[in-house]
Amino acid sequence: GQPARSSSLDAMDRARLSRDFLQTVAESSGGRAFLNTNDVDAGVTQIFRENSSYYLLGYRSTRETGDRKVRRVQVRVQRPGATAHTRNAYFDARTRARSAGLPVTSQLAAALSGVLPAPDVALQASAAPFAVPGRKAATIAIAVGVWHGAPGDVGARVSEALLLEATALTPRGESRATSTQSAHVVFRSGTGEDARYEILTRLELEAGRYQIRLAAHSAALDKNGSVYLDVEVPDFAKDPLQISGVVLSAEPGWPAAPADALADLVPVVPTSVREFGAGTTVRAFARVYDRARGSAVAVLGRITDERGTVVFRRDEPLGADRFTADGTADYRLDLPLSTLKPGRYLFTLEATAGARTITRHVRFSVK
Repeated sequence: GQPARSSSLDAMDRARLSRDFLQTVAESSGGRAFLNTNDVDAGVTQIFRENSSYYLLGYRSTRETGDRKVRRVQVRVQRPGATAHTRNAYFDARTRARSAGLPVTSQLAAALSGVLPAPDVALQASAAPFAVPGRKAATIAIAVGVWHGAPGDVGARVSEALLLEATALTPRGESRATSTQSAHVVFRSGTGEDARYEILTRLELEAGRYQIRLAAHSAALDKNGSVYLDVEVPDFAKDPLQISGVVLSAEPGWPAAPADALADLVPVVPTSVREFGAGTTVRAFARVYDRARGSAVAVLGRITDERGTVVFRRDEPLGADRFTADGTADYRLDLPLSTLKPGRYLFTLEATAGARTITRHVRFSVK
């Protein structure tokens, strides 16, 4: 038989494939790949220099309607020493591949497998891992925000059926968990505003780093969308001190369905929204785990603005009376939006016991 490959050779192959992929994408899209250097500043400077001055060329295609064949594009310049960086091919984006007749599950599978997320249904998502007593795997609480135009006559009552599929992939692209969730939402059309709602679901995952891919099919639009996000699941069973992910809830907020999908996991309804008005009540929720059950756990909630200035902080000790028999304590903090100026902020949650400190972060904005 053949000798076993070393892990270093496998790592080199993966690195080479990643490098070749990035270079191919750059060359095909008119971009530029900076390889074999750790001088990031030089690459970023060159990107800004090229994007600050460019020509936009266009022409009218004579292709027939529905023709999705790839057309090659080549741009030459007469100036000596000049090179044109351009997209080298295109197809008619107005004539999308027809999905009529395909099962919805097949459409969702296609939306999940793309290099880039599918944009036909606007989605945003948040995910937070929580330990589950008696289980090795953690539960990931997922909120997916959906917004789109409201089809139908003015004032018509529209019933939206949404099917959501979630899958978690390892850094090597291996699937570790999948789930499917359906939800029904009713809204009025012709109001001048997009329909906005959220769908809640969960995944069970062991400790590690994952990319969670979510795809949704809107029956009202007969379209699909997808969104990707990265999640790191802590080893809740190993570490004596840990914090769950931080979830935000908002009141008033977008309607969520199924409303009780995560009720047995968290006492709030998570939201994927990260931009809030001053009149909204926003609560941060997390769960602290102290397996050692030693000294009190000191919890610090801190808000930092875009300039790095701490604009809010609250210290809160969690005594032994705050923890349940399995060593968990819930933490809640209402974010002081009324005292914050419009802008972007970072909420940081720290838990300290002895010499060990665990930190979690959530970004949000105030309108």
